[in-house]
Amino acid sequence: MNLKTVSLFAPVVLLSLTMAAAQEPQAPPTGSPAPAAARRANYAQTFFGLSAPPDPAAVDRGQKLFVSNCGFCHGTNATGGNSGPDLVHSVLVLHDDGTGKEIGPVILNGRPAQGMPKFAFTDAQIKDLAAFFVSRSQAVANRMEYKILNVVTG
Repeated sequence: MNLKTVSLFAPVVLLSLTMAAAQEPQAPPTGSPAPAAARRANYAQTFFGLSAPPDPAAVDRGQKLFVSNCGFCHGTNATGGNSGPDLVHSVLVLHDDGTGKEIGPVILNGRPAQGMPKFAFTDAQIKDLAAFFVSRSQAVANRMEYKILNVVTG
């Protein structure tokens, strides 16, 4: 590389390093250390760009509603089934912010060409389903939250 090429890239490198340093998660103030789980969750949220976790009660209601109405096609964990696609990695679900504004019309109108029927859910039920989808997407993105079980066999 000649000097002219290096001088052209130096500002770009400096700017990218400055931006990366500004986006690093900040340590908790001294004197009040956050619990390890809270630090990991905050770091993961910042690192992966995840939204705040949805309400656990809404996730639970959404999961029950999903399993009983949609699980036979999409699988009980929304990762795909015999005839329904994986919803955890679905672009439509990933663009939904947990309010159901993206996935709601699809649920209410169905997709007859693909074999998905209409569902007559209330707005509250659609929000619960959206919360379940957000929780599943966040669980996939944030693998630090997986619980390792001590399974004894033999």
